[in-house]
Amino acid sequence: MAVKSNQKGLGEDIEAFFQQPPAAYTVDEHEIVEKDHGRIESREYRVCNEMEWLRERHDWAGLVSIVEIRSIAVKQGRFRESYRYYIGSLCLTAKATAYAIRSHWGVENQLHWVLDCCLKRTARALGGVMGPTIWPLFVI
Repeated sequence: MAVKSNQKGLGEDIEAFFQQPPAAYTVDEHEIVEKDHGRIESREYRVCNEMEWLRERHDWAGLVSIVEIRSIAVKQGRFRESYRYYIGSLCLTAKATAYAIRSHWGVENQLHWVLDCCLKRTARALGGVMGPTIWPLFVI
């Protein structure tokens, strides 16, 4: 599950952990580099499955792992870097975590393509006759 800014302290604790992981903890790493849509993007996945310290500080039932993803993209000479953080209930390697997260976004992107292109969601939502009928069925 993605860690959002409204989860007070959780994101800061995870970010601080990955900035300087204690030597006693194992952090698994995996990197994927892709060239697509006119850009080169690198995603570095870091996973720690030792969560006793975080469970003591935050009440998250089933918390087993934390994940950091560092994305670096270069397109037309412009550089962009971002970090995303996740918590998980499964003990996975960084490679398996990368696959799970990328698969989730693949489904998400395909759903939006169907809504936008096939069902013309955008046009309908902006005042088409069927917009009020179809739009609420797909909002999650």
